[in-house]
Amino acid sequence: MKNWIFTCLLILCMLYSCNRGGDNQGGNNGLQVGSEVSNVIDTHPLYHFRPSTGLMDTPTGLLYHDEEYHIFYQFSPKADGSDLRHWGHAVSKNLTHWEHLPVALAPDELGEIRSGSVVMDYNNTSGFADGDKSAMIAYYTYYNKSAAAAGQKDSQSQGMAYSTDNGRTWTKYQQNPVFSEGGLKDPKILWYAPSKNWVMLLSAEDRVKIYTSSDLKTWAFASEFGADQGSHAGDGIWGKADLFYLPYEGVANKGGKWVLLSNIEKGKDVRGSATQYFFGEFDGKTFTNSNPKEMVMWLDFGLDYSGAQSWSGAKIGDSRRIVSAWMSNSMYAAKTPTKDWRGMLALPRTLRLIKEKDYSRLDIQVSKEIRSLNYEAKTLVPMNLKGDKDISGEFSFNPKASVILLDFTPNDGKRPVVGIEYSNAKGEKVVIDYDFSNGTYAIDRQASGQVDFAKGFAGKNSISTGNARAKSTRLFVFADVSSMEVFTERNNLALSNLVYPTQPYDKVKVFSKGGASNLQVRAMGVRGIWK
Repeated sequence: MKNWIFTCLLILCMLYSCNRGGDNQGGNNGLQVGSEVSNVIDTHPLYHFRPSTGLMDTPTGLLYHDEEYHIFYQFSPKADGSDLRHWGHAVSKNLTHWEHLPVALAPDELGEIRSGSVVMDYNNTSGFADGDKSAMIAYYTYYNKSAAAAGQKDSQSQGMAYSTDNGRTWTKYQQNPVFSEGGLKDPKILWYAPSKNWVMLLSAEDRVKIYTSSDLKTWAFASEFGADQGSHAGDGIWGKADLFYLPYEGVANKGGKWVLLSNIEKGKDVRGSATQYFFGEFDGKTFTNSNPKEMVMWLDFGLDYSGAQSWSGAKIGDSRRIVSAWMSNSMYAAKTPTKDWRGMLALPRTLRLIKEKDYSRLDIQVSKEIRSLNYEAKTLVPMNLKGDKDISGEFSFNPKASVILLDFTPNDGKRPVVGIEYSNAKGEKVVIDYDFSNGTYAIDRQASGQVDFAKGFAGKNSISTGNARAKSTRLFVFADVSSMEVFTERNNLALSNLVYPTQPYDKVKVFSKGGASNLQVRAMGVRGIWK
């Protein structure tokens, strides 16, 4: 039995690999995240974080401090991403409503500002704060385009900046760069309490290198991980690592696991960028994978979820590990059919570590704060569904910004294909389904609207669980104007895809094809988060 369960888990994780297709002061340069400008076609999401103008790339620093959630992110003032990268900045009291602040860090003579992380130096180990104050520390990768064009190995280096006013103004470290070793990027900083020192993860081509420090300035190499582990699809390049500890949920005094996130960049076998994760042990210097090295686990099985990072810091009494990610793909991020802005974040998700009999798994749920945006919740009368049924008239809210929960149970001995379709009067549609005959979930956006702006956008992506014996399935769909986030398999699987209809989806149809199913539907509207 133990071997069968482990084999199923291994198949689930590995099948996806086949199926998925400037001065020295930052923030004082006068560059602002501009006011919103309407698009020709309004694809602004209503309840997902996005820039007002310009291009948003991956999150580079997620931090909770002094009753504020901070998002720092790679930002280009031009929506096509053709100019130098800065760091954008926004804050929130509740993880839902956000206030854009001036750009935090701007390019300088060392290069543009690329991905990194932000932490609070509560013990003032760096010495950047005065008295009993604490400094907010940002680590980031400098990228020198001229040096890169000339083929120089030192085109990338690591820089540091600090803030003593909750991130409103920043001072770059006078001795930047801190690291100048070639091939390193995307510094992720964390505090390791047992040894009372700092740990830095740096992505290095096909692996992660780990360094330690007592003062955030001088670093010593400790170990590396990943050259022969997990997925190295496509170009095989890793980036934007993260590392954190999760206790087992609901299992008192039974320990937990360290979780290491690593992102695949331009991996053709997974159709672009994506986020994988590993369970293991960490002693402050070395990460050891608990699973077989060939095992691949994805944080999301859709086409538009990568660069995932977790929030450092937490409210007192709140031990959750919350992550967010860039909801786009390196294949087409600068080509999406929006006019004055591009890029958004997936909804914040809470990760929990679940102990099954013979293996561990992640429980992935949209964070509870999003519930505050829900309104007019309605549960439909249970129905016996065979074929399809339009349920649009059952709701007073527009499906373009909604949450719909569906529970399907076949009831006539057959193994149907069940799911939900969002569409508009132009016939544009996105279909989310589950095939009971082979245990496959899929999102089909071939006819979803604007799909020909980039090769690789149109299509259907799927994940096979290898289980053709399921008695029921649940689909939890978070729809926004230009995105779909789907959660299923006991919150073990998520699929996130962008869509660009030329007019909003205002029709919803449920279906059970090839057999009948009992269906329970619960739905609600979602309020916008922007003033």
